[in-house]
Amino acid sequence: MFEVILSVVIGCLLGVVTGLIPGLHTNTIALMLMSVLLSGWFSLSETLFVSGAVCMLVVHSFVDYIPSIFLGAPNSDTALSVLPGHRLLLKGEGYIALRETVVGGINSFLIGIPFLILFGWFIQNWLDFIKLFVAPVLLILTTWLILSESSLKKIYWAMLIFIFAGVLGLLTLNTSIVKDPLFPLLSGFFGISILLFSMGEKSHVPDQKISESFKLFSRENTFLGFISLFASSLMVLFPSLGPTQSATVAQAVMKNSSQKKFLNVMGGINTLDVLFTLVMLYLVGSARSGVLVAVQQLFEVTFDIFLVMLISLVIGLGFGTMACLYIGKRVGKMVSKINYKLVSISVIIFLCCMVFIISGSWGLFLMSVSTSIGLVSQIMGVKKVHAMGVLTIPTILNFS
Repeated sequence: MFEVILSVVIGCLLGVVTGLIPGLHTNTIALMLMSVLLSGWFSLSETLFVSGAVCMLVVHSFVDYIPSIFLGAPNSDTALSVLPGHRLLLKGEGYIALRETVVGGINSFLIGIPFLILFGWFIQNWLDFIKLFVAPVLLILTTWLILSESSLKKIYWAMLIFIFAGVLGLLTLNTSIVKDPLFPLLSGFFGISILLFSMGEKSHVPDQKISESFKLFSRENTFLGFISLFASSLMVLFPSLGPTQSATVAQAVMKNSSQKKFLNVMGGINTLDVLFTLVMLYLVGSARSGVLVAVQQLFEVTFDIFLVMLISLVIGLGFGTMACLYIGKRVGKMVSKINYKLVSISVIIFLCCMVFIISGSWGLFLMSVSTSIGLVSQIMGVKKVHAMGVLTIPTILNFS
C-alpha cells in the first residue's frame, strides 16, 4: 500500500514539474522510464507504474495552464489559451483566467463520466465509418472560422495565415530533420509573437485579483461543460484530432463568448481528453499519448488496469486542482511586482534555449518563421486560431 501511495505522490509531483516547464512533457518522462524498465535495471508492478503515470498525466493537464497564462509559453494542448489568458492577465485577471480552466476541468469530468458507455459503444461499432467524415467536417469548420472574421480584409488575411501555417505543417510535421517540430511552431505562433507584440505596446501587468470564493457548479458552467463534452467527443469520433483542434471547433461554436468562458471550455477539453484517451486505450488499444504508449508497451490493459487508471485519474484531478490554484495564486501575487518587459525577454530567451535543446538549429528557424506568421495575425487583428492550419491542413489531406 505504501508503494502505491508513493507512486501516486511521485506521479503528481512529476505532473507539476512537467506542467510548469515549457517543453518538458509527460511523454518524455514516461518513455524514459519505459526504456529503463525494458532494459531490466529495475521493475515496477502494473499498479505502481499505471497509477503514477496517469496521475502525472492528469496533474500536468491542469498545471500547464500556469505558464500559458502567466508567461505566454504554450504547449500543444494549451496553445489557444495563451491569447485570452494573456489579455485577462493584462486586465489583472490572470488568476481568474487560470481558475476558469480548473472549474471547466472539474465540471466537464463530472458531466463526461455518464457518457463513457455511450462513447464506448460508438468507438467499438462506428469508428471506421466515422473516419470517412474527418476531412469534410474539418473543412467546413475551418471555412466557418475564416468567414466569421468581421471584414473582407480580415477574411483575406485569415485565409493567408491558415494556408501559410498549413504549408509549414506539411513541410515539417512528417520530416525527421526537426525533432518535435510542434514545440517551435506553437511557441512562435502563440508564444513569442504575443510577447513581442505586448512589449511593443508597452504593456504593464497590473495587480492581479485573487478571489478566494468562486462558484463551481452553476447553470452556465454546466452549459460550458456540455460544450467541452461536444468538442471532446470529436477526439473520440475522429482519433486523429487532439485537444487543440477540438478547441478550434469549440471556438467556432462560441465565437461571441467571453474569454473566460472559452478558457473554461479549454480546461474541460483537456481533462476530457485524458478521460477519453484512457477509454480508447482499453476498448480499441489506441494509445493517444506517449504516457499511454508506455503503459501499452509494458503491460496488458485489462479491466483491472482500466479501473486503476480511472481511480488514479480521480486522485490526479483532486491533486491537480489544488496544486494549480495554490501555485497560480502565488504566481498571481508575484507577477505584477516583476518588470514585465524583463519577464517577457526572459521567457523568449528560455523558449529559444529549449527549442534549440529539443529541436536544434532547424527548430529555431521554424520558430522564427512561425513567429513572423503569428505577428502578422496580431498586427492585422485576426484570430490566432487560424494558425492552427499547421495541424488542420495536414489532417484534412491525410483523410482525403
